[in-house]
Amino acid sequence: MISAGACPRLRAPESVGRTGRPRGPSACHDESVAPLPEGFSPPTILDVARRAGVSRTTVSRVLNEPDSVSKDALVRVQQAAAELNYVPSSVARSLRSGRSGTIALLVRDFAQPFNGALAKAVAHAADTRGLNVVLADLGSDDDRLAPVVSRLSRQGVDGIIIATGDDVASGAVYDALAAATARGIAVGITVGDPGDLDISALRVDYRQVGAAATAHLVERGARNIVLLPGPTGGFHSGELRDGYLQSITGHGPERVAWTGYSYDDSLRALTSQLSSDPVVDGIVVGTVPIALGAIRALEAFGLRVPGDVALISCEELPLARHARPAISSMAIDIDRVGHEMVRMVSVAMGGGMPEPIALHPLHIPRETS
Repeated sequence: MISAGACPRLRAPESVGRTGRPRGPSACHDESVAPLPEGFSPPTILDVARRAGVSRTTVSRVLNEPDSVSKDALVRVQQAAAELNYVPSSVARSLRSGRSGTIALLVRDFAQPFNGALAKAVAHAADTRGLNVVLADLGSDDDRLAPVVSRLSRQGVDGIIIATGDDVASGAVYDALAAATARGIAVGITVGDPGDLDISALRVDYRQVGAAATAHLVERGARNIVLLPGPTGGFHSGELRDGYLQSITGHGPERVAWTGYSYDDSLRALTSQLSSDPVVDGIVVGTVPIALGAIRALEAFGLRVPGDVALISCEELPLARHARPAISSMAIDIDRVGHEMVRMVSVAMGGGMPEPIALHPLHIPRETS
């Protein structure tokens, strides 16, 4: 496909066939592009079904609910669609269903590596279902979530995924989400309690994550373990703190250093903690950027990771394995998070009742522990 930007001489054709393509010479003088034959029409879902040897319904399910079909049917339909160059028409589907086929992903800061990785996972999962994704970065403004939800509801999105960690069960956010669901918009949250809202919530127990990460360091012999979970008051960081307390009790002092999610925030928080008490042999962090700041703070005090201090992150990102030393993690698979959120919202968009799947942390040992 050649865009107008790629061909400055693009102009309206003098005559148009029933497929909407020019009958005459190519509108762009690029001889590498062959004109389509007279009477050409794009392949349909029935063509795909015949080529794959399945029913039209099976093709529809592959496009909209790939989890509901067998692997063999999925592969056959995908192969047939590729051979025919079949592209589902989102315009036709929206006209039939009154839906746009668009979901929105809301995060606090796309500069954070986790949010970028989540956006990629959500976009990939949505693409396999023929859905489009729009992104909204709420920044640090705590009051933006409610008006953004209201605006997206009016603009015709079919689903909203909230990955901000905000309390959604009260106040203006609750009212905005209640109004959105009343319009038939499917909503899902990655963390938190939905209260009595008719929305989907991912089943991730971050207390289990914090407890498992801390227990791992305790098993290695660490007794003076500092936790840097993230900002005070956050749902995610609060659950990590609760899990840490569960595992450290009876093994060592409770040392929690609240911090922002950035490298600089972590550097300042751990520097302050070490200035008060430099005796430390273990660090549990909420995110990979916090881990990087913590390693720098330890170096400033002459402490080596992992020689003097073991460290583990409650978040897993590609950045963790590329860092030096490579950062160990006890974390939820971010690709699974994106897949499950899109699955639940997609099922709800179709009028179904999505059954949440519990996600559990995976231990990925690397150099820091």
